[in-house]
Amino acid sequence: MIAFHHPLPVYAQKQLKEVLAKRFRKIAKRLREFQLLSFKDREEILSQNIPYLVEIQICTVFNPDLMWHEQFIPLMGQQEVDTLDMKLKSLNIGSLDDLQVPYSLMFTQPQAQDTRQLQKDVK
Repeated sequence: MIAFHHPLPVYAQKQLKEVLAKRFRKIAKRLREFQLLSFKDREEILSQNIPYLVEIQICTVFNPDLMWHEQFIPLMGQQEVDTLDMKLKSLNIGSLDDLQVPYSLMFTQPQAQDTRQLQKDVK
């Protein structure tokens, strides 16, 4: 995908979002302040706020100042990115150092109303 510009399949896009949501839920549940909340409040945060955190995390990945290495570290981890980089370089794939992965390779474009709603909610 990175070197050959193959888009991420829809099922993999969904899996990636589910993994990120699972990570955020795990982090939230470990926070002492979160544990002190009522069950209802905890459930509301997990069901209502985590999806926004996932979208915000995804947005940070596609910062135009980041090259693919930095883009993928939050998703895969430093060691996995380094391993992937070595594998791609061993295949003599050129121009990796200046490569950026655009949003369109990782996710389908959101509907305009979804984007407007997210912007409204984040404000």
